[in-house]
Amino acid sequence: MTLPVAKNSNGTKITQNFQDEIIFDSSDLTVNKLGLYYFRAPNTVATLTIQLSAESKPITIDSSLWTYTSGPGLLEGGNTTTNGYGFVTINRSGIMADSKYALGLDNGFDYGSIYHFNYVAIDPRPFGLGFLGIRDLISFLRYDQTSMNPLKGLIKMSIGTGISQSGRFIKDFLYLGYNNDNMNRWVFEGILPLVSGARRTFTNYRFAKPGDYSRQHETHYTPGDQFPFTYTVYKDPITNKYDGILKKAIARGKVPKIYHWDALTVDIKLYKNI
Repeated sequence: MTLPVAKNSNGTKITQNFQDEIIFDSSDLTVNKLGLYYFRAPNTVATLTIQLSAESKPITIDSSLWTYTSGPGLLEGGNTTTNGYGFVTINRSGIMADSKYALGLDNGFDYGSIYHFNYVAIDPRPFGLGFLGIRDLISFLRYDQTSMNPLKGLIKMSIGTGISQSGRFIKDFLYLGYNNDNMNRWVFEGILPLVSGARRTFTNYRFAKPGDYSRQHETHYTPGDQFPFTYTVYKDPITNKYDGILKKAIARGKVPKIYHWDALTVDIKLYKNI
């Protein structure tokens, strides 16, 4: 699916302060590139920081210890080749040798340190249209009666399933109200999310990272694991909001059968559904 570049209503380019992150987790100092997920706006200021944990205070790294290389955006976001959206080459040995970065290191090493590249991103794409693409494709295969449909008349029902990130996508698909088409017909009568925890995805946002998600140490503040966590609608005691993954499905009278499967590691790491 090829998505257009989103623009402001007056046709101007959309920009936003953005942050890309990497933890090298390697003693091989030639592993030293941080790939960007978006184009960097021309002639804008950028900084590179290091910190020991998500709660630590970031330390700004001198610009002499990193270089930025732009890219044409021919490959996916985060790619560190010359065909990506750009990348930052980090002088890891120089950083580890400088005492002013000691609080961002673990006994002098950066193997688990968190690097953040803070820049002005430009030209986002509406990744949320991916939900519409799946909805309309399944609807077409199920209901279109023309010769263009290779499965005309063959589908009696459909089940949406996904493992891990794609399981979270299926839950987001349901939460955002895409499980019925524009004629309120079924898309999926059942969904089967596997090891998705209680999370959804970082997809339907202005500057999204659909494959990214928050973990214990890295990408700590990535959206996708906020209320609501459950399928049933309930009141959040913190915000006093009523919500649930099935809220829109209930309102439209199209509640699918759900078989949600998690494992012990999901309980610990991905906040198993309540």
